[in-house]
Formats: sequence, C-alpha cells, structure tokens
Amino acid sequence: MEHDWEKDARPFADVLKDWIIQRNNGRLYGARPLAADLLAVNPTSLRNWLGGMPCLSEPSIRRLMNCIDALKGEVPFK
Repeated sequence: MEHDWEKDARPFADVLKDWIIQRNNGRLYGARPLAADLLAVNPTSLRNWLGGMPCLSEPSIRRLMNCIDALKGEVPFK
C-alpha cells in the first residue's frame, strides 16, 4: 500500500482530493465521477465532502480508499 489514508491526519477534503487525483492518473479533471463510482457514493455527497462538509462515514470511506488502493483499482463488485 502506497499511502495509509486512515492514518493521514489532514482534513478529509484534502485526503479525498489527493486520492481522487491518484485514482485518475494524476488528473483532477473528470475524476469526480470515477471516484463517486469507486466509492459507491452520490456525486453530490462527494462534491460536498470535497468542499469541506462533514462526512459522517469518514472512517469507513478512508478504509474503503485503502482497500481500493490495495486492489489497484480492480474493484470486484463493479
């Protein structure tokens, strides 16, 4: 695993943005729909979290980010 998103002490919005860019091969453009799909969340929720709104399921989302990274993006339930 390259980065442990669960142990990253930065605000969730910053962590999520970095993860999204990583998942989209270093680009932010067009990455939000991909990230929402990978995380199985509503795109509006994702946008709100990136804007700094609280995420009640933040610990679970951070763990899911680690799991997706461990699978190298090959999500079996897609």
